[in-house]
Amino acid sequence: MPIPAGSSAGTTKGSMVLIKSIVADGTFGTFGFYNIPQIYQDLMIVYYVRSDYAQSTTTFSTYTNNATYSLSSYTNFNGSGSLPFGGSTATNTTAFNQAAGGAYAVSCEIPAGLSSLGLHASGMIYYPNYTSSNNKVYIVRNSIVSHPNPYATTQQTVGLYRDTAPITQLIPSTNGNYKVGSYMELWGIRAANQ
Repeated sequence: MPIPAGSSAGTTKGSMVLIKSIVADGTFGTFGFYNIPQIYQDLMIVYYVRSDYAQSTTTFSTYTNNATYSLSSYTNFNGSGSLPFGGSTATNTTAFNQAAGGAYAVSCEIPAGLSSLGLHASGMIYYPNYTSSNNKVYIVRNSIVSHPNPYATTQQTVGLYRDTAPITQLIPSTNGNYKVGSYMELWGIRAANQ
């Protein structure tokens, strides 16, 4: 695992460098990371989010480069207490979750306005080798606790989607607005020789 770059580790090879941090004020439903520098090996979004949408949970999705592309494949594993469940898609599926002129590469569940516990989902989205001209891989880890009908679940997703352009934009969106206190950070991860 990379070392977070601080004042003493800012030039450490293989370290994580904070590119941008955004904190929600309750008036927007989209975080935007634009003009992402093309100088790192990998990217990682770290999040702590909740929506004000009028349901107990809602979808949190991230689209890339504002482009439409087809999902190649993904495998999603969810666990809820002692009852694991999961699923996977077939290869060569059609474009999915299209919205706002783009197709989402990542989708997971977060608490929303009717969840009375006031808790946020937390997790990370990892994009290895985001500057390559190959199709893109992503890894998601998401944890959520919601109410009514309280439950806790953990989501693990690994996917590949058809987009050979370097990632220059990541736009995480939700239904409704992100609640005050929600935040996201975009980190660049240096190569071991960087």
